[in-house]
Parts: sequence; C-alpha cells; structure tokens
Amino acid sequence: MQIVYLQKMVRTRKPTQRVSHSDEHIRAAVHTVLDGKLPLRTVADDYGITKSTLSRYVLKTKEATKQGESAAMVSYQPRFNHAKVFDDQQESALTTYLLTASKMHSGLTRKMLMEFAYDYARLNNLTYPMNWDTNKKAGLFLHLLLLVYCV
Repeated sequence: MQIVYLQKMVRTRKPTQRVSHSDEHIRAAVHTVLDGKLPLRTVADDYGITKSTLSRYVLKTKEATKQGESAAMVSYQPRFNHAKVFDDQQESALTTYLLTASKMHSGLTRKMLMEFAYDYARLNNLTYPMNWDTNKKAGLFLHLLLLVYCV
C-alpha cells in the first residue's frame, strides 16, 4: 500500500506597482484625450498611465468645464487626506502630550488613548466617523497611527 501526501498549491500574488505621476504629466494626457487627437487607451499606453486613472481625470475635467470652471483649476493629484480627523498641528499636539505622559510614567492604555482621542476631536468640534460616537472612542486605526508617530 502506498501513502500519498496531498499538498496545497501555494498562491503567489504579484505585488502592485503603484506609480505616482506628476500633475503636468496627467494634465497633458487629459488634454490630448479631450482634444480628440487620440483615443483614451492609446494615450494611456503612450503616457504610461492606467486607463482607469486617465478616464477618472478626463471625467473630472469634463465635469469641471460643464460647471463653468476652468480646466486649469482641476487638481490632478490624489487626495490621501480626505478622511483625516486631526490636522497636522492637532496631531502634533496629541502626540506630544502622549509622549510627555509616557515619560512621566503615566502612559495610557490603548482603550484610554482611543477615548482621549475621541474626546479631543469632540471638544474641538472636528468631523470624525459616526462610529466614534457610537463607541465613545476613536477607531483602532488611529491607535496604530499614533503608535507609529510616537515611536
């Protein structure tokens, strides 16, 4: 009798290769498409931009011109801070306080830190996610973010 061992096939994934493009580079590609010189896919290949990214900025420019705005006023950079709760000054003040409390040997637990961040945002009348009100504390992501700043 033979014994047969079965092994699972390992899934290998290609890492994503995100490329940031300059504002001028995307603007030139968008204007090439809007001028009707070349189709979107050809322009995307020529400029090295994914077609979905180029399509998004072409639509954004078309909407801006429909509303009477100038195409030059359109920003072609991603907004990574659209859901940011604290601005840079408030974040700096919060991390400074946490570092000072830690050095005085009265550090906060994770739960206390999340409650403190919630109170800080609420008292400063900041816009924050609705689940902060439900839980009466900030989310876990904020805790991890503050750990990165404090280290």
